[in-house]
Order: sequence, then C-alpha cells, then structure tokens
Amino acid sequence: MRLVVVLCFVLAGPLAAMDAEALRYARRTLLDESARKALGIEVRELGGLSACDVAKGDFDGDGKPDVACVARKDLQCAVALFSGQAAKDAPDGVFCLQLASAPQPGVLKLAGRDGLRLELCATVASPQETVQTRTWVVLRWQKTNWVKALELETWRQRKTGNRFRSEATCEIVTTDLKMTLWRQSQEYLDDKLLEGTDTRTSSAVSVSAEGKLEISTEIAPATPVPTRVQLARTLEREGLPQIALEHANAALTQAEVEKLPGNDARLLDARALKQRLQTKVEASVR
Repeated sequence: MRLVVVLCFVLAGPLAAMDAEALRYARRTLLDESARKALGIEVRELGGLSACDVAKGDFDGDGKPDVACVARKDLQCAVALFSGQAAKDAPDGVFCLQLASAPQPGVLKLAGRDGLRLELCATVASPQETVQTRTWVVLRWQKTNWVKALELETWRQRKTGNRFRSEATCEIVTTDLKMTLWRQSQEYLDDKLLEGTDTRTSSAVSVSAEGKLEISTEIAPATPVPTRVQLARTLEREGLPQIALEHANAALTQAEVEKLPGNDARLLDARALKQRLQTKVEASVR
C-alpha cells in the first residue's frame, strides 16, 4: 500500500495536467514504435510524459476533422495524426522532434488544409536590454506524414533601458487559396512612436512540392535614407548609440539598394554618421 501511495504522488503532476481525451490520445500515440523510441516511454508508462496536448483541424485536407496529438517528455516531442480514416488505434503517422522550449500547440489556417503550429517562447536578458520572442514551428501533413514546413518568429519585443522599446509582429493570413505573410514593426522612445519606424510589409506564401512553406521576397515601401539618418541622430542624442548605429547601417543598406552615387550627399552623410557611432559604441565597451 505504501508503494501505491508513492506512485500516485509521482504520477500526479503530469497526469493531472492531462484530461481524459489527452490521456487517450497519448496512449494511442505510444502505440507507434518511433514515438516510444523518441520519448523513451512505453505505453504503460504514461506518467513519464511531461505533457500531452491535442489540437483539432482538417490536417489532411479531406474536409473532415482530424486530431493532432503532441506528446512530450522534457523537450522531446512526438506529434501524431489521427485522421479517423483507418480502423485502428495507432496513428496515421508520427513526426518526432526536439524543441528549444515547451511548446503550446494550435491550429494554423493554410491553403488547402490546416497546419499544426507549435509556439515557443523565449526571453534573453542582459544588464543593457531584454528581448522576448515567440516562434512558431509549423508542421503540415504531406501525403503520409508530417513535414516541418516553416519556422517563423511571430513576435519580438526588445527593451533597452527604461526608455526604448521595439516591437515586431508577424502572421500568415489565408484567404481562399491565397496565403500572405504580413510583418509589422514599430519603435518607441518614452512610449512615443518614433516617426518613420512604423512599417508593414507583405510576402506571398506558397507550398513546395515537399510540402514546405516558401516565402517570397518582401514587398514594402523602403524607409528613405534621410529618415534613417535622422532616426540615428535622434537616438544618439538620447543616449542610445548602439540602436542609432543600427539605423545608420540600415541607411547605408538602403543607399546600396537605391544605387546612390559615391558623391551623393545622402550617402556621405550616412557614412560619416556610421563612423562616428561605431567609434562611440566601441569606446563604450572598452
């Protein structure tokens, strides 16, 4: 009896976090040999799982609902598809992968069929700044198995000191059979939007023969070189030379895109600003 009590406490954590449906699909996922091997767990050892989640959508494109099961032990994942077409308990296919953090599964609307997105969150902090990100690993069912179709950073927030903040978001929008990737970014100083930093770009998204999502070259109005230079000067004046240097570099990149002649005042201005900021930044880290 004492042994039974101990086992109940050991298994209570992960099992308590799974509802009956998740537990049922976890067992069915572990009927697949590749899932058992990747997770190092047998069917009878459900308590060894860290988590198990299910997501419902039309993943195989037949117009009928399917179930995707994400079984996880630590950061090792086994993703199974249950289409309901076969009269068996085992999954139609299993894709195993190791992730950088614990994923939050969800459904992503794509052309022709749904995709499974695994959202990962990360925070990198230093005395100077903090960067938080959300990244999607997108799986798409292709014929008989999952394909890792895309890895996409969908949100980034950067805070430098108490005054500067930048944010960037990204999303895939599907209309009928057309998929478009939209990106938007802004920068703020003292919670006020910096003029010239609110940008929005779009790219076409297509599916390759292997089932991967391919993103075309972005279509966006370019930020003019003088605007970038002015932003760099503003940030330098406000005591943010590293971020100012990033804008100066962006100004030079835009000058190359526009093929400005070597004696163009805009190009010369951007070069001189970059040199000054580079010297200032290097001096600050010595």
